Amino acid sequence: MERNMIVFTRSSLHYDISNMAYVAADIKEGTRDAHALHQTFDICGEGNADRVDSVLDLAFAEVLVMLGAIAAGGRIHASRHGDFLLELKGEVPLPAVGLIREAGREYLVASALADWLAVTLPEAASAWREKASGAGSVLLAARRSCRVLPRRTSPIA
Repeated sequence: MERNMIVFTRSSLHYDISNMAYVAADIKEGTRDAHALHQTFDICGEGNADRVDSVLDLAFAEVLVMLGAIAAGGRIHASRHGDFLLELKGEVPLPAVGLIREAGREYLVASALADWLAVTLPEAASAWREKASGAGSVLLAARRSCRVLPRRTSPIA
């Protein structure tokens, strides 16, 4: 894989989202109605995954906007339910690529959790909104640290 191509696999995002939702619901077990918590546990279950996927699609578009000029493009591979591919322009330093990969992943996961928990476990949703906001700030800082230089079309210019 190219150095400036970042792939977020939908299956690994679902795995992280499910794990964190499980922890959030498990902490509340015994203090809340079991049926209400069941909805939190099943965040990526059949039917529920469609909502999670819609939020992931929106969050990925937001990542592209935040990265602005350093994002050569992004796409969802194969179909609506495919993986997310993010291509970075030019010579983005390797540490910045790693930072973008980690912050982008955190933004996607936190956005999906904030949306789902707003319905199933409202007291936990704000923490995930803050995590998404923090990851968004890191993405914006990464963009500012990577200057995309204009291509010279003439050796004289």
